[in-house]
Amino acid sequence: MILMAKVNNNAMMSTISGLIGNTLVFRQWRGRTLVSNRPRGDRKFNAQQILNQEKFAAAVSYAGCSLKDPEMKAMYETGVTPSR
Repeated sequence: MILMAKVNNNAMMSTISGLIGNTLVFRQWRGRTLVSNRPRGDRKFNAQQILNQEKFAAAVSYAGCSLKDPEMKAMYETGVTPSR
C-alpha cells in the first residue's frame, strides 16, 4: 500500500525531491511537493512492457552512437532527420 502526504506552504520543503533514508520519496508534481513511501522493487512486468523497455533501450543506444558521429550530430543539431 502506498501512502502519500502533501506538503503545503513550507519554504524549506517546497523544492525538495529525491529519496530520504531508505523509505521516503519526495517529488514535485503539478507544482506541489508530494511525499510517499519508496516504490517496491518487486514489480513484475508483462510481455508488452518488456518489449517496450527493449525498444527504448535500443533507441537510447542508437542515439548515443549517432551523437558520437560528427555528421549525425550536426544533423540532430539542425533538426534534420536522415533519410533511410
